[in-house]
Amino acid sequence: MTNTRRHRPLHTLSTAVIAAAALAVSACGSGDEAEQTDGIEQSPAPQGEGAPADGAQSEETSTAESTLSGSAEGGDLESVTAAIDTAESENGGTVHQIDWDDDEHWEIDVVGDREFEYQVSADGSTIEQTDEDDADSDDQREVQQAEVSVLEALDVALGDTPGTIDDAELDEDDGALHWEVGIYAEGSSDSTDIRIDAQTGDITGSDDDDTDDEGEGDDDD
Repeated sequence: MTNTRRHRPLHTLSTAVIAAAALAVSACGSGDEAEQTDGIEQSPAPQGEGAPADGAQSEETSTAESTLSGSAEGGDLESVTAAIDTAESENGGTVHQIDWDDDEHWEIDVVGDREFEYQVSADGSTIEQTDEDDADSDDQREVQQAEVSVLEALDVALGDTPGTIDDAELDEDDGALHWEVGIYAEGSSDSTDIRIDAQTGDITGSDDDDTDDEGEGDDDD
C-alpha cells in the first residue's frame, strides 16, 4: 500500500515563524524599556520658594537665641529696671551697686539692715542666687544720703552716651557722693565710666575727660 505524505502549505509555516519572531522582539523591547526605566535617577522635587535653605534657617535660629539671651556686652535699661525692682522687693533695702556679668545675668548689691548680693536673671524677673552679710556702715550712710537713685543715674548716663549698661556704683570721693556708671556706647566694645553727682544728678566727669586731661599734660611737657 502506498502511503501518501501530506505537506503543510509553506505559507502556514511562514506565518507561524513570523508570529513567533514578533513575540520575541516585543518581549525583548519590553525588557529594555523596564531596564531603562529602572536606571533613570529620580530628581528631587524642587524646594519651595517659601522654605528657607538649611544655612538660612540655622542663622535665623542662632540670631533668635542670641536676642533672647541678651548681649554679652551690657544689658538694657528695661531689664535692669526689672532686676532692681526684683532685688529691692526681696528683703527691702536700696541698691548700692549693680553689675552686668559676662555670663549674662545681673549682680545687684542691696543695702538695708543687712547687705544682700543677688544674682538676677538677664531679663530681671528671677533671683537665681542670694548672698547675705552684715551691712557696711559706709554703704548704709551713702544710700541714705544719696538724693539720686541708681535708675535716675542710669537714665542720665544713657542720655549722655546711648548704649548698654555695664555697671553702676555709689561711691564717695573727697567728700563728694557720686554714681559711677559704666556704659558700652553703641558700636563699642569698651565701657565708658560716667560720674554723676548723687545730690544733683549732674554729670561731673567721664573717662573721656580723664583722657583729655592726660593728653593736655603730655603737651605741656
